[in-house]
Order: sequence, then C-alpha cells, then structure tokens
Amino acid sequence: MKRESKSSKLTEEDVKRYTGLFWKILLGLVVFAGLFLLSVRIGIFGKLPTFKDLENPKSNLASEILTDDNRVLGTYFVHNRSNVKYNELAPSLVHALISTEDKRFYEHSGIDYSRTMSTIILTLAGNKQGGSTITQQLALNLFAEKRERNPIKRIMQKFQEWITAVRLERNYTKEEIVMMYFNTVDFGAYNTFGIKSAARTFFNTTPDKLTPAQSALLVGMLKGPGIYSPVRYPENALRRRNLVLQNMRDQNFITNEEFDKAKEDPIGLKLTISNYGEGLAPYFRAVLKEEIKKEFQRLAITKPDGTPYDLDRDGLKIYTPINYKMQQYAEEAQKEWMRRLQNEFDKQWRRRNAFTGDNAKLLVRGMKRSDRYRVLKAEGLSEDQIKKEFDKKVPMNLFTWKGSVDTVMTPMDSIKYTKLFLRNAMVSMEPQNGLYQSMGRRD
Repeated sequence: MKRESKSSKLTEEDVKRYTGLFWKILLGLVVFAGLFLLSVRIGIFGKLPTFKDLENPKSNLASEILTDDNRVLGTYFVHNRSNVKYNELAPSLVHALISTEDKRFYEHSGIDYSRTMSTIILTLAGNKQGGSTITQQLALNLFAEKRERNPIKRIMQKFQEWITAVRLERNYTKEEIVMMYFNTVDFGAYNTFGIKSAARTFFNTTPDKLTPAQSALLVGMLKGPGIYSPVRYPENALRRRNLVLQNMRDQNFITNEEFDKAKEDPIGLKLTISNYGEGLAPYFRAVLKEEIKKEFQRLAITKPDGTPYDLDRDGLKIYTPINYKMQQYAEEAQKEWMRRLQNEFDKQWRRRNAFTGDNAKLLVRGMKRSDRYRVLKAEGLSEDQIKKEFDKKVPMNLFTWKGSVDTVMTPMDSIKYTKLFLRNAMVSMEPQNGLYQSMGRRD
C-alpha cells in the first residue's frame, strides 16, 4: 500500500493561501509602481517640464540673414539650427523616420508598451535594443541636457521620458511631433542641428527637395552621427542608408523598383559647411551683427517675456538689401583680380627680404598677437623657447585666392605669408536711395 506524501498534493487551503499571496504581491507592485510614477511626476527624481514648457519648448535657433531675393546669406548661431514646418518636409523623410525608428508611431500615445516589453526581455538576454518611440526621443531632445550614462540615473530619466512623451501626445498632433523631432535632432558633424541645417550641410538643398536615398541617409545617421557619417565613414553610411531604404520598402512606403533604384544611387554629397567666416559677405555679416545688438539696446527691444533677444539663439530673420547673385558676382570678380594682383606683388618681393630694419618688428608683433604665442606663454615657455617653436615646421591651412590649401611650414613663415597678402574692400551703393549692394574684404 502506497502512502501519499503531504508535500505532493496541494490542499484547498494551500491554493487559497498562495492565490491570496499572489494577489497581494501583484497589488503591492501596482501600488509601488503607481507611487514611483507619481514621485517621478512631481519631480522628486528630477524636474519635469511644465505645461508652459510643453507649449513653448526651448531650443537654440540660428538667426538667418536674408537677401532681397529671400535667399540665406548666412546665419548667426550657437547651434546651427533652423526650424521647418511639417509641410516643408519631403514625404520620404517622414517615411524613413517612421519605418526605422517607430513603426507603430500612429497607433500609440507616446509609449509603445509591446515594444518596450520586448526590448526589456532582449536586453536582459544580452541583445541590447532601443525601445524609445519618436515621442520619447523628442522628450529627451527637448527637455534633457544629455542622455545619462549611469544605469540607475538612466532608468529615472527613462520614466521621465515616458511621462513627458504622454503629455506631448496630449498637447500636439502626430504631425507636430514629427516636425519638432526633425527640428531638434543632432547630426553631429559641423555643428549641425535639425533637418534644415542637415539638408543644407550634406546636400546643399532644402528638406522638401530631399530624395528617398538622401532622406534615408540622414535618418540613418541619427542612430550614430559619428559612425554613420557620410564624410568620415562613407561605407558605413551607405550600408545604413540601404537598411533604412529596406525598412521603407518593407513598410510599403516605396516599391521594390524604387528600392532597387535608390540603393544603387551614390551618396552624392555636396558638403556645404556653415560658419561665421565662410560664405558670402562675411565681414558685412560680422558688422551687421554688432549693429543689430546696438539697435536692440538703443530701442530697448525685448521678447514678450521681457528678456533681451539673442541673435545666436532666438531664430530671428534679418532682411537686408543685398542681392544674392550680385554679391556672388562681386566676390568672384574680386577673387579674379586679386589673384592677378597678388601674383604681380609676389614677383616684386621674390628676391627681396621685406622684413629688414623696422619691418622686422611686424613679425614680432604678429607673433605676439597669435593664439599659438598665448598658449605657449601660458605653458611657461620663455621668449627664446617660444621663438624656437615658431621656427619648427607644422601642418597648417592657408588661405589663397584659389581656395584654402593644406601645407607644412613654420609659424613664423605663415606670419610672413600673411603680412605679404594683399587686402581689399569693395562697396556698391545706389546713389538714389543709399542702399548698399555688397561688401567684401580679406584681412
């Protein structure tokens, strides 16, 4: 006769006890999660954006200098960013983004719970995945200084992203969220922020004119602007672009024929780097900036909240009487004649030393005004040691009337080169109304 063990069979009381314990644990977890989210919401683990912040998200916008034919002459910026509206985005940009970053974007309300759970499971299994929706990424771009590296802090930040993402979804349409996302993303190189700046920097075009292949490349860069840079790592960028194009095909945004054609396109970069010193009329733009600042102070012009305007951050538009084409023609003519004059000037000094007698002081003054001199002086080098450093050959970039060139020469020789470089200025004015057309100079 077999004796049945007590441990091999659960009694009815055991089932009730375990069931009650399960529901208590579950209820405890729900309460804990609710209290935790509430504590995040009220800012115990860090300040969340207010409703006013959500209505007016802050971002540094480049101010644009516009010509009389409404073309961008240049920009003032901390971050090279200009905003676009949703209808100024090529459809292929939106399709590339959604098919790659958030396939269920139009179905969720800020958080894709099924994707989040699968991401957690895969990450715990050692296969790290990204689970943030477009709205969560926007929340991070708008309201966080940086992505936390510390795991605990990153978890806190993730909960803050969730809450902010849900609130963003309640305040904005899906189209507005996509628009804001493209206006806030960082493309890494050349101080390029936002899709308008990226389209201009990498393809010298506007976001509405981007092709599917160009859209796929720019969206592909967002995963890692460094490793997918089409400038530094074109092979990586090409592979990533074609993966985005494949995603677009799989989501039926493009046909098989369009995919086959686009993936064969070369990258076709038209690199156009924006900075204060490059582009048309750089000296005009530098003087204009200081004059505008003076006018703001003189007229006490402020923003609606009473704070002063910042040309580098507030996305202003400055309209000028300069005509883009005429400015371009003027500067091209200037370069053509300066090349000839510089060549004639160089011939006169080819076999003569221009820096004897009192002119030798020009080299000493040039040396002491240089950044290299100030750095060496700060490091504690003596005058004799600094002079020796200025006689050592180093790589450098020189301006010429045919374009900048990379070369190797001593810093002292570069000072001599600069001192013997011709300068010029040009101003064209309409005598009837006093409107100036162009200004160019080299110094």
